[in-house]
Order: sequence, then C-alpha cells, then structure tokens
Amino acid sequence: YQALQILWKEDGLASKQLAKRLGKEGLPITALVVELEKKHFILRKENPADARSACVFLTEKGKQARIPARTLDGQLLACLQHSGALQEADLYTLLRLLDKALISLRT
Repeated sequence: YQALQILWKEDGLASKQLAKRLGKEGLPITALVVELEKKHFILRKENPADARSACVFLTEKGKQARIPARTLDGQLLACLQHSGALQEADLYTLLRLLDKALISLRT
C-alpha cells in the first residue's frame, strides 16, 4: 500500500528511487514490485536513463485504487482523531508499519 501511495504522487519512478522513498535504500524491492505487477496495479518499463533498471508505472487499476484507499484512510483518520486515540502523525506511522508488516508476510 505504501508503494502505491508513493506512486500516486510520483508515477514512473525508477525501482531504486521507489526503494529509497520506501526507506529500503540499498535493499531489493523486487518481491514487492512483482507482487504489485501480478495484481495488475503496476507495470515496469525500461528506464530510458539506465537500461539496466526499470521504471514503475501505475496501471489504470493502480490509479483507481487510490479512491477507495483514500476513503478508508480518511475514515480511519477521522475516527481515530475524533476519539483522541491517535494524533495524525501517529496514524500515518501506524499505516506505514502495517503496510511494512503486510509486505513482510507476503514475501
């Protein structure tokens, strides 16, 4: 989910740039990219600046996933903020950690 969030803001990143934005600089994110590609959220194209690497682009399905995800994030954020359980920054940290856990479970 975090990878999609990044691509919604910066579509067409090189794999290394995406890894850096995910906080996994120097670590391979191949498993994540392959999983998202299998689910038709992204596609890889040759990087015009470096033929040895690929750029990651959202598919139409990947772009459309933003609407339900944003709604869910907004609902969760509003609920937790209203209850006073978490501050906004803490909620985003929670979402990032949950995403990281899901990625770990999938690989």
